[in-house]
Formats: sequence, structure tokens, C-alpha cells
Amino acid sequence: MVIGHRPSAPVEVRIPPRGGRAPLSVPLAPADDPLSVLRTRRLVLRSLGAPDADEFLRVHRLNREWLDRFIPLTRKGESDPELFARQVRLSSCSGLEIPDWRRFAFTSGGRLVGGFNLNAIRRGLEFRAETTFWINRECERQGFASEGLGAVIDLAFRAIPHGLGLTRLTAFVDPENAACRRLLADFGFRASVPPVRVSLDFGGRWRPHEQVSLYAPFAGAPAVDPVHLPEPMRLRMWEVLSLIEAADPPGAVHPAPGHGGTAR
Repeated sequence: MVIGHRPSAPVEVRIPPRGGRAPLSVPLAPADDPLSVLRTRRLVLRSLGAPDADEFLRVHRLNREWLDRFIPLTRKGESDPELFARQVRLSSCSGLEIPDWRRFAFTSGGRLVGGFNLNAIRRGLEFRAETTFWINRECERQGFASEGLGAVIDLAFRAIPHGLGLTRLTAFVDPENAACRRLLADFGFRASVPPVRVSLDFGGRWRPHEQVSLYAPFAGAPAVDPVHLPEPMRLRMWEVLSLIEAADPPGAVHPAPGHGGTAR
């Protein structure tokens, strides 16, 4: 599970027009770039390509109502070809300098299982990103969310050049999404201290969310949950993290539709 260099010159794919609109040209990373692909026992996490158009749009239509509520992928007035072309562009980037790492999970048979993202990758006093994901409702309760998220966490915390070398992952969770909360807790995500609660705008609908965080383990040592540290050390850690946030503030908490949303 590695990612570590900028792909060679991309190719260009033209998406056939629909509804009288002009064809759309989208850049693609080379299909044989091994550093932009994650493989698990049952899944391949990769960028979208032109052959995926029918399956992506089928899954999006099937899950549209649920996605619009929790993690909208489409923008207002956006056609299906435009949505697909934009998702191709967003998932085609590779390398260590990209602002976001976005991939779609497929089975060996070509079924689209869902999407897994590391958004707003920042390298300053702290190396961090926000993780988001969603699962096709046809594929629920089969362990795919755990399998995909585990691969993404491994990639995020794996040392450069074989990983992204991050030290912290965050996620914003809707209190109504109990399954997501349980999954993140199973991986060690804990509520931020002091608590961070925000309202996120999904197409004009404001929904409350709570931030949870996961810290990378120290080299050669098991992961340390700050909640379990002695009180003086824990307070000092949050004091340092507050200084980091002030010096290197995160991006806006209102993600644009289609650029990922809360962890799903």
C-alpha cells in the first residue's frame, strides 16, 4: 500500500456528451502507476477511468438520496457527465505534494464499493489530513468499510516515501451516523479534547458534527491515545496542539459538494 511519486505525463480521455452538452476532456494518471493504487484482500482502491462511467453513475443514482443527506457528491445543476468527469479529475492525482488523496474502491469483479479520501493534507508543524468515506448500500455489512479504511490509515501513517508520513487524522462525524461512529472508534479515533463541534452545510442544510482524531503511533511503539496519558502530560499535549492550530489553522469547515464531506 504505497504512494510516493508524481505520475508520468497523463493521458486525456474525452467523455461523450449527453443532453446536447460539449464533450468533456479529463486528465488521467497512467493506469499502470502502482504508487497510486491500494490493494487489500478483496478491494482495489484506485482512480476512476472512462470505463467506470456506467458503474459509477449507476451506484450514484442508487445511493443519491442517502449521499445527498450525508456526503453529497454532486453540485447544483451538474449533469451526470460533468459529475463523473470531475470525480475522475479529483481521483487522478498522485504524489507527495497533492492537497487531497481520493480513490474509489472496486471489487475484482468491477463493482464499485465506495469512496475513500484523505482531504486537506497539510504539512506544517503537524502533518495531518481529514478522512472521509462512503459505502455503496449494496455492499453494506460485508466488512468493506473496515477493509478500505484500514488500508487508507496504513497509507496515511506509513513513512515517506512508501506512504504519506502523516501524524494525525481527523474526521467530522454526524451524531446520527452510529455505524460510522462505531467504525472510527474501533480504529482508535477519539473525540478531540477539548471537544470540537461544528455545523456543516450540505446544500443549504446545516448538520451538527463532532470532530474525532487518530494519532500515528511512535516509531517502534504502539499507538498512544492521549485520553489515557497522565493528566499533566495530556494537558501539555493539548496546549501544544492548540499552538499548532493557531499557527497553522485548518481549512474551512464547509466542504464544497463533491469534494468529500463527513466520514461515512
